[in-house]
Amino acid sequence: MGHHREIHGDVQPPRHGATCRRAGVVPSIERSRRHGLPSSAWSSRSCPVIGFARSFMKVVILIDSLIRGGAERQALLTLKELAHRGIDARLIRYYESPGGYDWPADLDARVVLMEKAGRTLRFMWRLCRYLRREQIDVVHGFKEVPGIYACVCGWLTGVPVRIVGHRTQSLPGGMIRRVYRWIRYFATAWIGNTKAVVDVLRHELGVPAERLFVVPNGLETDRFQPSDQLRASVRGRLGIAPDAGVVTMVAVLRKGKNHRMFVRMAARVRDRKPNAVFLIVGDSDPAEPACLSEVEAEVRSAGLEGSIRFLGMRADVPDILCATDVSVLTTNFEGMSNALLESMAAGVSIVSTDYVGARELVVDGDQGFLVPLNDDQAMADRVIRLLDDPGLRSRMGRAGADRVKREFSAQVMGERLEAIYTRLASGRGAWSARASDGGSATVAKH
Repeated sequence: MGHHREIHGDVQPPRHGATCRRAGVVPSIERSRRHGLPSSAWSSRSCPVIGFARSFMKVVILIDSLIRGGAERQALLTLKELAHRGIDARLIRYYESPGGYDWPADLDARVVLMEKAGRTLRFMWRLCRYLRREQIDVVHGFKEVPGIYACVCGWLTGVPVRIVGHRTQSLPGGMIRRVYRWIRYFATAWIGNTKAVVDVLRHELGVPAERLFVVPNGLETDRFQPSDQLRASVRGRLGIAPDAGVVTMVAVLRKGKNHRMFVRMAARVRDRKPNAVFLIVGDSDPAEPACLSEVEAEVRSAGLEGSIRFLGMRADVPDILCATDVSVLTTNFEGMSNALLESMAAGVSIVSTDYVGARELVVDGDQGFLVPLNDDQAMADRVIRLLDDPGLRSRMGRAGADRVKREFSAQVMGERLEAIYTRLASGRGAWSARASDGGSATVAKH
């Protein structure tokens, strides 16, 4: 695992009036001029989106931790892709996470630990000092609370672009919800990973449409290289017969993921496919530690101990998917599912509950099937149909892999984010484009 940098030292409160810094000027262009760089350093040839060299843009991605989860994985992937595109990007997290995600050694200097340790005001002062000292152009908070810190500290220190990243189809509750409403006045833009998420921000929070953007999750598609040889090898390691039907669900164990529906579906499928094997990949959400034991009890009650296997958190998910025939998701609500994206990239057919976010990934009957929420009978019927029809599985798997490469690769995500960052930093405001148009960013307009 890469070694983190930690920020130390006393922090002074931000200077009054710092919000006026570089007002009305693209900060990266201003720095290039101030340092006597030639105009070619920021010409339209250097960056066709708005006309300045992206290597001069400074971006901070702020997240609470790098615990193994979907948003955390996307934050690291964003850092990697922005760095690959020549942007001076850094990721700041304020909680250490033993057992969390690793990152490549070449990102060591870009991954910063700025511990909060229960001292919120001191953490905010330190963050303000960092943003001001480094002359950050864009601060992008992933998830709700990091988004709040990003916007407040960014506003206090004059960061031109302050972004809240929201990734679920619901708003936070309690005090965080009230702060969320207040933060509207500090945020330059809001980015959701699905159109459904953006709809929530507009209709329930009242965010103006011109500040709303959709950037779907990205995926490193080259991690998924299925082959018959790998499939046989993985099945051998897991002790699964070559001719067994394998049904897999990759998801953290929490109530909203509805693993109990998975167990009920498995019981129905086993009645007709006694040799089928069902894999649950993922651990309990730290916020719901009892969820795993509850699902295990459900499995024992259904007499499925020999059919359902709990694999825990795995670093070899692409390999597990290569050994899988059907990937399922039983969630009740979600933003954009990384599990569905990964399954599609691996060429695995999908059966998912028909929540709003799934419709933006899976066209029913094309990449897989969508079934009503909590309808284990309908899901079992679709799973059995796919297990019985290898040709259909193959066609849906190819359709999913093609769509991921075309619309949801890390490269496409990077293009969309860079376009948003540069357009907002230029002061030209938001714009509308289809998400599928060559990597353009998308603003939700209704």
